[in-house]
Amino acid sequence: MKPPLEGTATSLATQGYDPAAAKSGIQFGFNAQLTCTNIYKHILKLSNISPLQQKWDVTTGGAIDSSAPAVANGLVYFCSFDHKLYAFNALTGAFQWASLTAGDIHSSPTVANGLVYVGSDAGKLYVFDALTGPLQWTASAQNRIVCSPTISNGWVYVGSWDHKLYAFSLP
Repeated sequence: MKPPLEGTATSLATQGYDPAAAKSGIQFGFNAQLTCTNIYKHILKLSNISPLQQKWDVTTGGAIDSSAPAVANGLVYFCSFDHKLYAFNALTGAFQWASLTAGDIHSSPTVANGLVYVGSDAGKLYVFDALTGPLQWTASAQNRIVCSPTISNGWVYVGSWDHKLYAFSLP
């Protein structure tokens, strides 16, 4: 398999990733039921970790705390305490884009239907274009959003520190 050209995003399906996973997207817990059942992941064990080698790393302007990365569209998405959502080429580590929010981001990105969803300490749900990064829309809560968004049946669900679960219908 030939790696994609640096600075380009390619479909995971063309990189040998299952087309159904690439199409349906990735979110915390892998699916809307948060079963953490990912039939596409490989289990690391003593017999297969010896060939593991670091391929790349990147540095951000803030800590990467509880935001687990999501991989879709040939990109790895993750958030940082520098108020940014980042996208890097999953194979090469080449920078693709970064988008700014108004607060630290604790939530893991959710990627679905060409969009990336994250919540921030500013009490907003942000939705960005998954390939290029521009902000598409926002929705507000009354306090911090630190949990990861879940998407199911045309709705995005997110909890907040105001003791509420919010359900936003997708445009």
